[in-house]
Amino acid sequence: MLGRFRRLRCSRAVAANLMGPVDACSFALPYLKKTHGSIVFISGLAGLHGLAKGVIYSASKMALTARAQGLRAELSPFDVHVGVLFLGFTRNDPDKLFYRPDGTLGPITRPFRYHLTQEMVAREVLKLIRFRRRAHELSPLGLGMRLLSRISPRVHFGFECLSTHSGLHRMSTEDKVNGERGHQ
Repeated sequence: MLGRFRRLRCSRAVAANLMGPVDACSFALPYLKKTHGSIVFISGLAGLHGLAKGVIYSASKMALTARAQGLRAELSPFDVHVGVLFLGFTRNDPDKLFYRPDGTLGPITRPFRYHLTQEMVAREVLKLIRFRRRAHELSPLGLGMRLLSRISPRVHFGFECLSTHSGLHRMSTEDKVNGERGHQ
């Protein structure tokens, strides 16, 4: 049962976080090629680095990042701009739900003090298009992750290993149910 639930959740995450944006953009490609327009994919910090408590989500966001990189190469002869905006926490609609590790739906419960508003994100999308940037991180943590991986990938990987094996890593509820460590 749990394996089937994981596959269902995985296919839903891929459908929402990867295939939805990819399908929507494919319909606009002929127009974008003619007008030298822009495509902006919205991702999260999970698109930069896998998250232990969100492995499926991270995989789908990383796949979106890879798709953006590939699409950028494919569309460069047509001068079509492809960018990715990596968000931190954003304020969601109050009625938005997510799947909990036990498979039930529930509200997103996070403190709002560091959340980006939808208006802030919209302004950043416009800046990404105006300056035709490839990527932009909208949180200090995302910027730090990006810089650390560029400067020294070994240090970035070493920090991940240290936090995973030193006890700093916390097992998620899903991992406790499965009897696995959170790092997959």
